[in-house]
Amino acid sequence: MGELRIILKSKPEEKKEIFVTIGEKLSQSRKSSRKKLEGISKKLNLSVEMLNNIEAGDVSKFPQTIHITGFLRAFAEKVDCDISLELEQLTLQESSKTKKTPILRLPYKFSFLFIIFFFIFFISLIFILSTPEIKKEVSDIKTLENKKFQYQKNFNTTESENEEYINISSEKPLNKDYFEILFLEETWIEILDENKLLLKNGLFKIGESIMFEFKKEDSDFFIKSGNLGGFQIFYNEEFFAPFGLSGQVSKGFFFKEKINTVKNVRILKDEY
Repeated sequence: MGELRIILKSKPEEKKEIFVTIGEKLSQSRKSSRKKLEGISKKLNLSVEMLNNIEAGDVSKFPQTIHITGFLRAFAEKVDCDISLELEQLTLQESSKTKKTPILRLPYKFSFLFIIFFFIFFISLIFILSTPEIKKEVSDIKTLENKKFQYQKNFNTTESENEEYINISSEKPLNKDYFEILFLEETWIEILDENKLLLKNGLFKIGESIMFEFKKEDSDFFIKSGNLGGFQIFYNEEFFAPFGLSGQVSKGFFFKEKINTVKNVRILKDEY
């Protein structure tokens, strides 16, 4: 694009006023120096008509290939006229336009991209925060189902003649005369009846539990364990534990006798 086209495209009204001012100054200087347009036309190789247009401030008819500012400077030199201020104003306006254009566009593009990025980040954050909760709920449900299945499996493997004593369902029996063993650590345990006949044995993991009901008034249980500190007993709405240290092996104790002993110790502690 030619120089003239660039000048006229940027703020045409302001440019037109500057060209009119330049034309008036050139015309006054030429007349004061008593020089004719014909003589200047020959020296600048520019038609008289174009020189008249310059003095009139109308440069719109100049071809795009002509560098108008160069002819203005040459014209000014021939008539001894100072138009440096006006030419500087044209240069400053062009420089200002060139600098401001990217400044106006870049922030808008940057803001648009930032909004898109923030929106994607916000949606991703919500998804990340919500996903663990969903996974946790599903995991808890699966754990409960596996636990119930394990209880049922253990129950089915118990000898049929001893089934009346054991309840390994996740629900407590309606009869309150029962006790539940809850495992706090991985523990091997063996449960026998009052005659020391085996009812249940095995290695139980943390969180598992087994229940036993007193079907008869004189029913009792004999408990052996390879980890006395690895379980607690829930009986008559109370928790009883520990019965020893973690990893301590017990040759066995009768349930009712042990519970009464623990209760007596508690009473003594409360009194003192």
